[in-house]
Amino acid sequence: MLAEMLKIGGPAPEQTLLKLYNDVLKPNSEAPEQWRRTNIAVVYKAGDPSQPQNYRPIAIIIFLDKLISRLFHSRLAHQLDLQQPRDQAGFWHHSATGDHLLTLTMVQKKTQ
Repeated sequence: MLAEMLKIGGPAPEQTLLKLYNDVLKPNSEAPEQWRRTNIAVVYKAGDPSQPQNYRPIAIIIFLDKLISRLFHSRLAHQLDLQQPRDQAGFWHHSATGDHLLTLTMVQKKTQ
């Protein structure tokens, strides 16, 4: 419900959130206690319900905390990518450690 209110609420909720986030980000301030807690729910997947591997944990995060995390990510992701060394493919956007494994395999075959 909160997400829908923010989507259609116009400038008033945006300004309130902006003030809240700016207050939280001030030096020596702390995020609300509720934001520092994550509730874990265990959800049944399939198979024998008596087997623990047939369940998966789901983190239930406070929406406002999730929203500020996404805002930070969207603003910082590009700069963080620029700071990553190219040999850290697992941390690059649109890259994976498999890329390096493929290169390594190809180099190995060429040297043989």
